[in-house]
Amino acid sequence: MIIKKINSLLSACFILASTGCINSQSQVPVKKSAIIEPTMLKRVVVNYNDTVIMHFVNNAALFNEGWDTLGQAKFWKQIIHLNPDSSIINVAQTRQTIETISAQKWMQQTEDEKTLAKAWVCQMNNLDSGTCLYVSIGRKDFFEHRKSLATIDKAIKVFEQNQVDPWYAQTILLIESPGKNAQRSWAGAIGPFQLMPDVARRYGLRVTKTVDERKSIERSAYGASQLLGRSFIPQVRQMLDKRNIAYNETDTWFRLLVLHTYHAGPGNVEAVLNVIQPTQGNMNLIRSMWNTEARGFKNESQNYSQIALGCLLNFSDIIGNSDTLYTIHGDVAYKKVKQLKPQAAEAVIKYTQCMLEYENDLVEGVIPFGYFMDRINTLKNEMAASKLQARQDQNPVAILYPVDETHYLSISKMLLRKRDIENAKQLLNYNAGLFPDSKAATDSLLAVIQKPPVKANPAKKKSGSHGSKIRSKR
Repeated sequence: MIIKKINSLLSACFILASTGCINSQSQVPVKKSAIIEPTMLKRVVVNYNDTVIMHFVNNAALFNEGWDTLGQAKFWKQIIHLNPDSSIINVAQTRQTIETISAQKWMQQTEDEKTLAKAWVCQMNNLDSGTCLYVSIGRKDFFEHRKSLATIDKAIKVFEQNQVDPWYAQTILLIESPGKNAQRSWAGAIGPFQLMPDVARRYGLRVTKTVDERKSIERSAYGASQLLGRSFIPQVRQMLDKRNIAYNETDTWFRLLVLHTYHAGPGNVEAVLNVIQPTQGNMNLIRSMWNTEARGFKNESQNYSQIALGCLLNFSDIIGNSDTLYTIHGDVAYKKVKQLKPQAAEAVIKYTQCMLEYENDLVEGVIPFGYFMDRINTLKNEMAASKLQARQDQNPVAILYPVDETHYLSISKMLLRKRDIENAKQLLNYNAGLFPDSKAATDSLLAVIQKPPVKANPAKKKSGSHGSKIRSKR
């Protein structure tokens, strides 16, 4: 609110100056940089079971510096919102999106078929035949950013207490383990900050056969803040100082350089800087790193800061500009419907849209099964009344929910893919009771009860000091 008032006053000053109402000799030009954005943002966060005040780092610099306009940032934001059954064919160097295809159909092709398909895409889009194309799978099932709000708020406080830039706490959590505090990588990294055992012990965390403090958000955040504050940030300073490159530690390019060090390790970052030979610190330095390989700094490492930008842009959309943040989109949609007071057929359509929002809330982990069913049953009762009114108005509607026994099965499949076994099991059990004669409904429930899905191998990491699990996205 204060920033808006300042902007209004500045606008008024410029208008007065242009009309001659202010003496031009006494006027002091006001630059955009003179407007100081708040470092932290306070939000009243409304969840399904409580309302709490949380704090987040302001990402206004991304927009002020133009990072949001880069094709790579836009691309990864798109990947974050894309379901894993879809893939995007894109240009490797620029991340220009060519087209969206079925992930399953692509994976079923042989390598020769994939090569021919890429050649055909280049030809149809007037691209040079030597253009390198990637096929990147959607990661909506992994990036549970709405579910990460409380974790980020806690980690920010720990970083501030240890006098380390809280921007790193927020950004790393959005990339590494959003909503998954116990996530484990193939290399043995565990917890929200994906710390390796030796790194965690070095900074005072207990890691034994019976106790692993890396799973605690507070302790994991402490370890990560020490790793960054005492090791990686000082090493990045040294890299830049010896090249006589000036820097401000709150500049986005500096922060992204530190992120690369956190992911790939200082040795690999030093190697890629030796290849680039930068003379200035700016956006171009980071963009050069995206297209340069050296030692262990390859495709996976190049992607890391691109993914960070995509995550930050997505998170900015989530926390928004309002002082109050409603995490449950179904509740927001339902509140709007009640305010509009639609009648008959229109009401049925609106209520169905609310149900779809609650489905997304359940899949994204912001509400449990019990809350989901309570809201669905409330909406179904209101839909029934609206359908009756529609028939009386001779305007019949044919909207069913669920459509058939496969409706909840598809939602359960998404939950299982995200390892949300408990909610998936409850939904499958409800579906089997709803459709007792359906073999598909019964078999799906029995499959989960008798043989829970085997966890997929976590993504591999080729280099780095903390144990990241972001895989190469080709």
